[in-house]
Amino acid sequence: MIQPSKSQPENRAVAPVSNLQRLWEHDGFALTLQLPPIFTPQAQDIIAQAARLIRGADAVLVADAPDGMIALSSIAVAVLFERAGLPTIVQIHGRDKNRLALQGEILGLGALNIPNVLVDTRTVSRASLGRHADARLVGDLDGPTLLATAARLRDKARFLSGASIKAPPAFYLGALIDLEEPLLSEKLMAAQFLVTAPLSDYQSSFETLSSFLAAHADFLRSRPLLVSVPFAGGSRAEYGSLHAHAGGMDEERLGEMVRLLQRLPGVRGCNIVIQHLDGLAMIERTLSSDLFHLERRE
Repeated sequence: MIQPSKSQPENRAVAPVSNLQRLWEHDGFALTLQLPPIFTPQAQDIIAQAARLIRGADAVLVADAPDGMIALSSIAVAVLFERAGLPTIVQIHGRDKNRLALQGEILGLGALNIPNVLVDTRTVSRASLGRHADARLVGDLDGPTLLATAARLRDKARFLSGASIKAPPAFYLGALIDLEEPLLSEKLMAAQFLVTAPLSDYQSSFETLSSFLAAHADFLRSRPLLVSVPFAGGSRAEYGSLHAHAGGMDEERLGEMVRLLQRLPGVRGCNIVIQHLDGLAMIERTLSSDLFHLERRE
């Protein structure tokens, strides 16, 4: 049973607010894609090309300034993908904004009908600012508090100040987690689904994931887990390594990983993190190849 939104009239059935939620409620295995940051406002051609190549994905996950990169905002990219006909998962976090900006952003997502919202609940450190180490690290709302705030706006129709919201936003709410950090499940109760940070090393990450699934089986029973896997593009023969391009998997290893994830109880999807835009030219071939055959439960 997937965690429902609570902002519904009493004694009324809760309808899914997104196709991703509907898929998981029918025991489906989701396939999502995460593109690298886009560094130009002239992004329409990039989005259009991506939309053509990844049409079969269940959603596009749009990161929010990952590793401190200054890029096109996650909300802007999400709107462009939604216009191109692809549903999105929009990531937000409190590293760069205070509670006023964050609550306004959550309202904006509701106004734009963005169906899936992912709150980064990982521990924020100065290292997350990347090359902009001199920037101010904002600590107004940490990840779990931001997650609870988003749920409050949606379910209680109230801002943190206590002021009421006449028409609260509606969205499917997730939490971005790091398998290397302790899972504070009592602080993540508002999460309806979970997404992992990208796995790095194949073998050690699988062992960490298996331990995580065993330790948190009860929490995951009602919260689908989407596992992020880095994809470098190309084949094993082309790159001569299982870990091409700074740790990203080639298409053979990616196919193996997805089939393995499908067999793990508690894992309900794979988020393929495309590391370079030129990988888009390979993703259609990869997704349609026999190496990447998905026995999708729908």
